[in-house]
Amino acid sequence: MKSAIQLNPLTEEMAIEVCKWRYEGLYAVYNLSDWEVVVSNCWSLSSEDERSEYYQSLILDGEIIGFGRIQVIEGVSCLGIGIKPDDCGKGYGTKSMELLIEEAKRREPDLPIGLEVRQFNIRAKKCYEKIGFITQKKYMKETVEGFVSYFYMQLS
Repeated sequence: MKSAIQLNPLTEEMAIEVCKWRYEGLYAVYNLSDWEVVVSNCWSLSSEDERSEYYQSLILDGEIIGFGRIQVIEGVSCLGIGIKPDDCGKGYGTKSMELLIEEAKRREPDLPIGLEVRQFNIRAKKCYEKIGFITQKKYMKETVEGFVSYFYMQLS
């Protein structure tokens, strides 16, 4: 029997591990800062209160394969996801997003569900479209790397 991905709280230990994940090539923009930098900047991942409110771990066979974020911003349940680099391309993104959508609906059943994705990330965009997200707009957003092109997608 194939194991199912489970959505669980993201512990500090898991957050520290996530900060060590390293993506290659274009995907290196998703590399998080070292844990010490995350803590010294008081980013939400390092705050126990914010981590328990916004973040979830994605667990398969007792191991973390990813994490998700659900946060209400301007009347939208905004989702974010990160899959462990070694587990990218194995089909975990679709099931993981479905679990995050279920949780977002449970928390805020009347709110639309949206996300943003960098325009170069066609792999993620295809995953989101398969689940039912539709591109609503394209825009530029300032990041630490400068201005970056994004798609905003919403669940239909």
